[in-house]
Amino acid sequence: MTTGNTQAWDATLRTFCDPGDSILVEEYTFAASLEAAKPLEVNCIPVSIDDHGIVPEKLDELLNNWDAFKKKPKLLYTIPTGQNPTGSTLSAKRREAIYKIACKHDFIIVEDEPYYFLQMGNYKTKAAKSESSEPPVKKFTQEKLLQSLVPSFLHFDTEGRVVRLDSLSKVLAPGVRIGWIVAQKEVIEKYVYLNEVSIQSPSGFSQSMVHSLLTRWGQSGYLEWLIELRHEYTIKRDFTMDVLTEVLPKSVATVVAPTAGMFFSIVIDGSKHPDFKTKFESDPLKVEEALFESSVKDGSLMVPGSWFQSPNFKAHDDSFFFRGTYAAVPLDNLKIGLTRFGETVKKFYGL
Repeated sequence: MTTGNTQAWDATLRTFCDPGDSILVEEYTFAASLEAAKPLEVNCIPVSIDDHGIVPEKLDELLNNWDAFKKKPKLLYTIPTGQNPTGSTLSAKRREAIYKIACKHDFIIVEDEPYYFLQMGNYKTKAAKSESSEPPVKKFTQEKLLQSLVPSFLHFDTEGRVVRLDSLSKVLAPGVRIGWIVAQKEVIEKYVYLNEVSIQSPSGFSQSMVHSLLTRWGQSGYLEWLIELRHEYTIKRDFTMDVLTEVLPKSVATVVAPTAGMFFSIVIDGSKHPDFKTKFESDPLKVEEALFESSVKDGSLMVPGSWFQSPNFKAHDDSFFFRGTYAAVPLDNLKIGLTRFGETVKKFYGL
């Protein structure tokens, strides 16, 4: 057991890595995870991602061309479901392909899964919903909920090289600070030894509260809770996508609807700004910074994607993105914030 996935990740670094070791991370990832690696002198090597997460072919290419005189990375850190910050989710096909690459190049996969049970399925546009006879957001049965979940990397693990980090922070309450690690018995023993000289265990008070709640609910009750969460998140995700479709200028901005989690990303083409080559010196990050400052002045807060860049990251093009969330915002306030951001983009680009 852990005090949440951030502590679990720190424990993972301390368990597997020595100073000077390299690990693989998504080219945009949870900033605290990168910060945890710095004082331990662990090198983070970025892996290419697209709208659907890690690109297996790019990962294999990176490792095939690894410097023969340098040690290959010990592990891959990934947030495969509802990725923070992009909102992407790895398909079962990609997870299996990545696992095979891990076997080929001999590294451990650490899947950070706080959003795993916040899977929602594909987004349907307003037009598609109006043409359908089904309810706009359909509730699942317990059986269908479980069948709909993308398989964990553990599902493909035949060599004991997967470590899964789970947490209650996004599905029950963040303040309880309770999570757990799933791995092979011999690996878990190492974590137990580390806990004995660090956290010892999560708060006993929190554990007793969670134990009491889950005992009353039972497995069936917990699944019903997850079904309701999925329902609420789907409503907010769909609402967000509907509003963004209306307010974003399609000539410069695109958004990919997430299928899990609480984050979405708006990708913006910096080169489309009329002053890109002059005022901004053909630097998309300068455009990003100026747009961020403008959006804050206009009363909306979206987080610049560059805040999540992994070390040694090299931009592929002139685009950048902003991360947003719909998790804890009432729909009326959500619409105000999204509309303000859309209007800021239009004004900023002179549209």
